[in-house]
Amino acid sequence: MIDPETKQKSLEMRANKTVDPRLYVCALQPWIDSVSRDGSQYRPVVKCSGIGAGIKPLFQGWSLKKFVTTDNNIFAYSAADGANYYLLRLADVYLLYAEACKNSGDENQALEYLNKVKRRAYDYPINDPSPVDYHSFSDQTSATDENLATNPLYYERWAELFAEGQWWFDVGRWRIGAAEAEFYGNTLPTGGKIEWSEQRSYAWPIPTSELSTNAKMVQNPGY
Repeated sequence: MIDPETKQKSLEMRANKTVDPRLYVCALQPWIDSVSRDGSQYRPVVKCSGIGAGIKPLFQGWSLKKFVTTDNNIFAYSAADGANYYLLRLADVYLLYAEACKNSGDENQALEYLNKVKRRAYDYPINDPSPVDYHSFSDQTSATDENLATNPLYYERWAELFAEGQWWFDVGRWRIGAAEAEFYGNTLPTGGKIEWSEQRSYAWPIPTSELSTNAKMVQNPGY
C-alpha cells in the first residue's frame, strides 16, 4: 500500500499542477483514484496487473481512464460502455492547424494555437498569455521520451489525445517509429525487444489479389 507521505505528495502535485493535469484525465493513479463497480461503493484502484514488466525504464502500472466506465459495472448500461467516445474535437483541430501553420512557416500562429490547447488543460483563459505557454518549438516539455522532451508539437498531441487512437498516425506521419521503439525498448507481456523496420513497420503489404487487378499499383517497400 502507498505510504502516507507519498500519497500527500501525489495529492499536492495534482492540486499545484506540477505535472501535466491531463495525466489524471487519461489514467487512474494507483491508491489515489477510486472507481465503483456498483454505482455506490467506491474503492481505490491498485497497480494494473502485468504493466511495467520488461519496459526500460520501468514504468508504474496506471490503468486507462479514457472511455472506461468507472462509476458502475459495464452491464449496468445494457452491456454497452457508457463512456463518451470522442470522434473529433476542437483540441485536435487546433493542434492540426498549429502543425499546418508551422509547416507553412507561420510559427507565431502555430505557437498560439498550440498554447490555446495547453492553456485550457491548465485552466487558463485560452486566448490570453499564460505562465505555461511555449515560446518556441524546442521548449522543454513534461516528457522524458527524447522524441517529445523538446518538441512541444509532438508532446501536445501525445498528451492531449492520449488513448484516442491518434498516436500511431502521428508516429507514421512524422516517421519517428524507430526512435519510439528504441525508447520503449521491449514489448509486453513477454518482455521481448521491439523489432522495427523502416521499410516494413509503417505499412502492411498490399494483397497480391489487388496488385494483380491494377498494373499501376506498386507494392509497399520491404514486401
